[in-house]
Amino acid sequence: MNFTGCIIAKNEEKNIATAISSLQPVCSQIVVVDTGSIDNTAKIAANSNCEIYFKRWNNDFSEMRNFALRFARLDWIIFLDADEVLLPLSMEKYGKIFQDDRVGGVSCIIKNYLTDDKSSFIEHRYTRIFRNHPKIRYRGAIHEQISESIIELGLDIYESDITIEHFGYIDNSTEKKQRNLELIKKELSRQPSDYLLFHLANTEFSMNNLINAKEIFLKILSSRELSTENLELAQLRLFQIATSLNDWKYILEHQNYIFTNRNYEGLKQFILSACFMHRKQWEKSYHCLLAAKECNSSLVEQELLRKSIEAVEKYIDFY
Repeated sequence: MNFTGCIIAKNEEKNIATAISSLQPVCSQIVVVDTGSIDNTAKIAANSNCEIYFKRWNNDFSEMRNFALRFARLDWIIFLDADEVLLPLSMEKYGKIFQDDRVGGVSCIIKNYLTDDKSSFIEHRYTRIFRNHPKIRYRGAIHEQISESIIELGLDIYESDITIEHFGYIDNSTEKKQRNLELIKKELSRQPSDYLLFHLANTEFSMNNLINAKEIFLKILSSRELSTENLELAQLRLFQIATSLNDWKYILEHQNYIFTNRNYEGLKQFILSACFMHRKQWEKSYHCLLAAKECNSSLVEQELLRKSIEAVEKYIDFY
């Protein structure tokens, strides 16, 4: 097991033990950096046989993560947030990847749960496993990235199906959202980018500042800097905002947009069905509901979908 697990944490006594235990089957060394906890986070980590280091939080996520990397002694690093869990991975399956000198990082699936029962989630990719190399370091005060430094070394990033579960969105406090908003704005003033604008819009969306979020999402829809994954989520957010604002015109004008992500496409079809219900176009609504059912989207409550289909069927029979 030639992996060092790294975690930065502050007041995470509810989550830290689970994060650590998910790393222990594959990591011979686990480094935890406490950034100013006043709860039992550090004590729990120490009792789990981790190496504990302390650094005062200074509003720069990259600096905190890079501080943790200084203590890694093994060839590969797996970096988790304290509210995340690494699902079991088969070293037989990925052994050749970690032995390939051309590979500098491994992109993982981050499964962001939105509800306690895990029925609703959004997925994205992020490089969380990478070589322990002095030139591979995080950049950016918030929504920090490691991939740039890997690519600059001429190394590849391998796309895997290794999955990390993230639970932070279930109970994301207003205080954390406001902190992130201020950090993103500060970073944007220092180094403007569509990537940071995308995260600014997402943060505004999470705080229900829908008009602000809409304005920013519309601005970046044609960005060449953002990934397809980012652009699709931006478009999905615009559908959600239009629904909240009863902007049925926007939804109809963009109904032919096809998402490659089936979860996003399923939610779009469900939103479109609501638009047609509003217009009393029952057959169109019904077809959209069936399309949403076919997608089996993690973002659509299946019981609500079932009841909606039954209700629209009655309207079709009536008319």
